[in-house]
Amino acid sequence: MQLIAEREVICEQIIDLVKAAKAKGECRADLDEELATFCIMETLDEFSKKRFFCNRSPLEEIDYQVIVDMVLKGLR
Repeated sequence: MQLIAEREVICEQIIDLVKAAKAKGECRADLDEELATFCIMETLDEFSKKRFFCNRSPLEEIDYQVIVDMVLKGLR
């Protein structure tokens, strides 16, 4: 149950970030905050599973900017 509660807190924080980005014009005005949050969370979740459990690359070899760019470009 604690993991679910922690995930909810993270989701709320991301929703707040998406709202702030919309207010600044950094994201589409019609973007659904909750749906965008789920997309971000699931992208990170899937990436984590593959990179940390299947392909155990050292953390310094992971190109995080590629993930961030891919997610954020889709929200514009």
